[in-house]
Amino acid sequence: MIRKRKIYDNRTVDKSYLQTLIKNIAGSVLIAHKNMKEVRVGAAKGQIPEIVYNRRTKLPDGSVKVTWGIPYNESEVTFGPTDSEVCVLRVEDRIYQPSGCRRFFVF
Repeated sequence: MIRKRKIYDNRTVDKSYLQTLIKNIAGSVLIAHKNMKEVRVGAAKGQIPEIVYNRRTKLPDGSVKVTWGIPYNESEVTFGPTDSEVCVLRVEDRIYQPSGCRRFFVF
């Protein structure tokens, strides 16, 4: 079954919402510009298999259960595939103090 995409035109958009959105975006740009400073940006990618596990745990009877913590008796369960890659984006100022950091995991 193919779903039709909903297309919006300026007759169906709430005008007051649109004006508020425009003002908020413009305000955010002004604040960012006012607080702008020189920074360094670095990025790295690595592997952290010791903290990643597949939450869909297959139990001995064949059923599957969503596990929110690593089970205590791991020998009785089977885990699915995982992606242990982590990407980090770090932003720091002139004296190497972090101004921001963003980590990307695939769970």
